[in-house]
Amino acid sequence: LKSGGHLYITVPHHNMRLHKKHFQHFTKASLLAYFEEWYELDEVLFLHPPTRMSRIINKLLFNNHFAIRNRPILNMVYEIYKRRCLVTINESDARRILMVLKKK
Repeated sequence: LKSGGHLYITVPHHNMRLHKKHFQHFTKASLLAYFEEWYELDEVLFLHPPTRMSRIINKLLFNNHFAIRNRPILNMVYEIYKRRCLVTINESDARRILMVLKKK
């Protein structure tokens, strides 16, 4: 990247059980440690908290019984997901980390 360019990274959070296909999961500090020599932190978001609403939405969208094909209903479900299930302010609730880094 050129100086001032941005790198976007998303990884599983340490709160998640380590999946066999992953070498490791991260916390904000452990992920930043890999990049801080060359990049500065611009933004960090903690994603996908395990809420009751997210479990309901997952059951609606990922099941073997039916598929929602009505675009207005899908858009409504997506808006609810974005508003109530996508981002958390608490790292302890995160399942994934999205980190935006700026090249030094």
